[in-house]
Amino acid sequence: ERCEHRLFLSATPHNGHTESFTALLEMIDNRRFSRGASIDEDALKAVTVRRLKANIKDKGFLPREIKTIPFTPTKDAEEAFATLDDLLQRSAEANGRKRSGDILALLLKKRFLSSPWSFASTLELYDQSSSRAHQMPLDDYYTEVLGSSQSDEEEGEVEHPEFSTLASTKSTDPLSAATPEQIDRLVAWGRGYEHQPDARVRALLDFLASVCRPDGRTWSNERVVIFTEYAATLQWLKGILEQHGYNADRLATIQGSTPAEDREQIRARFTAPPEDEPLRVLIATDAAGEGIDLQTYCHRLVNLDVPFNPSRLEQRIGRIDRYGQHQTPQIFYFAPTSTSSVYAADQSFMRRIAEKVS
Repeated sequence: ERCEHRLFLSATPHNGHTESFTALLEMIDNRRFSRGASIDEDALKAVTVRRLKANIKDKGFLPREIKTIPFTPTKDAEEAFATLDDLLQRSAEANGRKRSGDILALLLKKRFLSSPWSFASTLELYDQSSSRAHQMPLDDYYTEVLGSSQSDEEEGEVEHPEFSTLASTKSTDPLSAATPEQIDRLVAWGRGYEHQPDARVRALLDFLASVCRPDGRTWSNERVVIFTEYAATLQWLKGILEQHGYNADRLATIQGSTPAEDREQIRARFTAPPEDEPLRVLIATDAAGEGIDLQTYCHRLVNLDVPFNPSRLEQRIGRIDRYGQHQTPQIFYFAPTSTSSVYAADQSFMRRIAEKVS
């Protein structure tokens, strides 16, 4: 009403909801667009300009490289995951469903694929949660868990929507066929990794050593950022890296609970010249996936796990693949050396999906 002409600028990915997108279009031109209505492609082209980095040839954007870190899953991890998969399948059948691929089963598997410690912490808390919890509406928990309404906090804490989803849907318990002893054994398996790396983290330690300390003694000027979804995984990984010589000078973390001033201080350290600042490795949850530029002296990013929401994955990568990056961005995923087990097959599937998104 106040402006004859309107120009909307955004670097934020489309959240995937037609309702919100058409609401913006209606604000631009309410004669051609209306909220919730189907979109005329020709009309959309007339009012939309989308520039990708690939379209801007004179700013030095380099095509990203997608790489893998190979690892060989341990027998105990494969057996634990096979047990979880079997329990989820039998529970689904007991609950009148043909398969265990619903959101609840996938969330438990996602925790497992993040880290043994995160899985054990989640399973233990889930087992202790009330079976009379309030059922969350289906659309609400899909929205919260998949990321379009998430706050600037990592998943995995008890108060986080993803855990609430698991707890609030125990009326259709995805582990109803599991005995207390089976749950306890799975928790004990994950807790057994409290102070030791699993196969992926062993491979990660070798990778970090080859980049940051190639001769085993002298620190190079190279930096690496590692992303995970879960606070429990971040703290577990931090403890293991500290055991291998990554002290507070060399290692920093950012998670949802990190105060804004501390985040800025860590960002400043990570983007300072490496000959002046000894920090080499940053571990972050998706709390650092937006608004923190890390490209100045870092071109390697490792995804320890893969989020369900592709926008969150792209936001991670955007921390180093952005204007000002003068080296080829390298994005790393973990790849099992064999896909013969259920665990390795699921890991490989998540990696292939992430590579296509990347």
